[in-house]
Amino acid sequence: MSDVSSILSDMKQKGISRINMKYRSGDPSSFLGYVDKEHKTVRKFSDITEAIGAYAEILRRNNDNEGLENLFKCADNLTKNVVSISGKISVEYQGDTSEHCYVFFKNRFAEVSEAGVELLEYSVMKRYIWENEIIQHDIEQVDIERAKQSEYFRFLKNVSGGGDKVDLFMQAIGYLLHRYKDPSNPRIVKLADHNGSGQPNGGTGKGIFAKAIGKMLNMVTLDGKTMDFSNQFCYQRVERDTKIIHIEDVNKSFKLEPLFSVSTDGMNVEKKFQNQFLIPEDQSPKFIVTTNYPLYEEGTSYQRRLLTLPFMHYYNLEYTPRKEFGHNLFEGWNKDEWNLFYNLMCYASHYYLKTGLSLSTQIQIDPEEIAIQETSEELVRYVQSEVKEDVEINLKDLYKGFNERYPGGYNYQRTFTQDLKKYAKIMGFKFNQRKSGADRFCTLASK
Repeated sequence: MSDVSSILSDMKQKGISRINMKYRSGDPSSFLGYVDKEHKTVRKFSDITEAIGAYAEILRRNNDNEGLENLFKCADNLTKNVVSISGKISVEYQGDTSEHCYVFFKNRFAEVSEAGVELLEYSVMKRYIWENEIIQHDIEQVDIERAKQSEYFRFLKNVSGGGDKVDLFMQAIGYLLHRYKDPSNPRIVKLADHNGSGQPNGGTGKGIFAKAIGKMLNMVTLDGKTMDFSNQFCYQRVERDTKIIHIEDVNKSFKLEPLFSVSTDGMNVEKKFQNQFLIPEDQSPKFIVTTNYPLYEEGTSYQRRLLTLPFMHYYNLEYTPRKEFGHNLFEGWNKDEWNLFYNLMCYASHYYLKTGLSLSTQIQIDPEEIAIQETSEELVRYVQSEVKEDVEINLKDLYKGFNERYPGGYNYQRTFTQDLKKYAKIMGFKFNQRKSGADRFCTLASK
């Protein structure tokens, strides 16, 4: 075997070829990659050079010195003849279904359903998975009560407020780990601080929650402070096998609307100097958005697309998980602690498939807290003391009275009125306004 065509033929025989990945629905994807038929995995290559390197590694494992020598002789011609790789290897992807979630470990995989969690051998799996979907851990099953003795479950009880509040957190984990996307119920999971000050607070555990999901699925973390949806390359770090996009630390003016269409219509990914590609809706990533602010959302369209997890102020910048556990979570864990964590995450998937999302128990952030965040605590306290529901008041007098109580509060009447309207909307009032001569009057009317 000394010519290029023979090498290309042997590469295909060993699983390196154009791959045609078929999904349970939607169009297949085609790429240069490697199919490991023994372990039921698929790896995508970025270019022919990476494919040649993988082929050389196979030859080394097989002690095929003659094949290696021929490869080195033809390496330059191979890189020039990438188009010569003809034919395709077709495989079917082992995606989740509406009733099943799969978690892949080194030794076995977990089939999770409403009935429970079952560990199975890879020999019974008929379809293929991405190579990097395999969690590098030999799983040993324990029961749910033992899994709840894990440090991570203790963390969940602390940040959720404990009791039945931790159930929603477990369901949210299960929802995120379930790669099936219900077109009638897409959700963006929002992690926000639950506090009454209206001030941003960090260190409550939101990042640790997101990091745990990243231990289970391929996740990309994007900087929420610099996220610009008008930038065509804003998702350029996303790959076809990305399952979670974590938009981290967004500010109070961050708008969620651009994420809604991606959640329901699929994701168009553009990378610099590369061809763009579309990830269909049923294969596109789910979103986690974290913020130190209690974000305000308007209307039912927001509510039916959001799952909000308010994090209690159990942890803060001074009292951290490291101080409580003696180490950072996920660091310094032995094999047994990791095993408890992975079992707990599988049980969270089971719990979600069994119960769904208990949205009626979703903790609601106090509108007053949102109003303080969106305007100021001074304005909220002033309006509460000076404005009575359904009673008309002169806007000029209200503005003058505020600045007398809080000198330097507002430089312009217009800005004050805008914040007053914002307060009314958040608190559920209808803002009625009328003009009489040079004066303007307003009423915070009950709806």
